[in-house]
Amino acid sequence: MRGWKIWFTKGRRRCRTERSLLMAKSAPAARPRFFVYGSVEELAMAENLVIVESPAKARTIKKYLGSGFEVLASYGHVRDLVPKEGAVDPDDGFAMQYRLIERNEKHVAAISKALKKSTGLYLATDPDREGEAIAWHLHEILRQRGELKGKDVH
Repeated sequence: MRGWKIWFTKGRRRCRTERSLLMAKSAPAARPRFFVYGSVEELAMAENLVIVESPAKARTIKKYLGSGFEVLASYGHVRDLVPKEGAVDPDDGFAMQYRLIERNEKHVAAISKALKKSTGLYLATDPDREGEAIAWHLHEILRQRGELKGKDVH
């Protein structure tokens, strides 16, 4: 199926060969908005995962990105320091011990499941210290689980 172009116009999906697409005489309103090159099988695997902080942001951003992106929310912080004694080890260079927050375990599991089907990961948290901390913790969790191998992380 190489050599096919998939083009989108007004919510409908059409497949045409490159030659017939170039030779088509259509009105400007019916011309494709953008092109995606490659085979249909490659496009099915070209799913990108975007992680944001809140579910409201996820719904809004999903409207803009379209079908090539899956947008999920982390629902805030996903890890915290181990409570009481032993959270920080001063003898080991002040290494910190983290654990998943119970209420967010199901959200991290959903992110892991969606990441297995995707080829790229976009950590799109807020551009503040809290957002950077959430993105860092998610990246570390997924890296420790070995789920980022072969994935593009942005």
